[in-house]
Amino acid sequence: TEATPNLHLRGKADKNGLQVVYASEKGIVTQVGIDKEIGSFIKIKNDGSVHTYGNLSEISVITGDIIKKGDVIGEFDSSGEEDFYYHKT
Repeated sequence: TEATPNLHLRGKADKNGLQVVYASEKGIVTQVGIDKEIGSFIKIKNDGSVHTYGNLSEISVITGDIIKKGDVIGEFDSSGEEDFYYHKT
């Protein structure tokens, strides 16, 4: 497994501190929800791996969506106290 902060954030935050989050691989959205530790999250399954993106301020996908590498999947508020969360298992 690997945990890599800020790997999938590109460009500078806008004036409100929001940064776009991009999918690291193609796959299918298997879960969207809220967790007490990682906040609002997305799980995308890809060829046996699961990519989890957490602490999102906005989610742009729903369960069942088919995602291509580089697709916008949400936004992260970089002006807050939480760090962007990414984990691959």
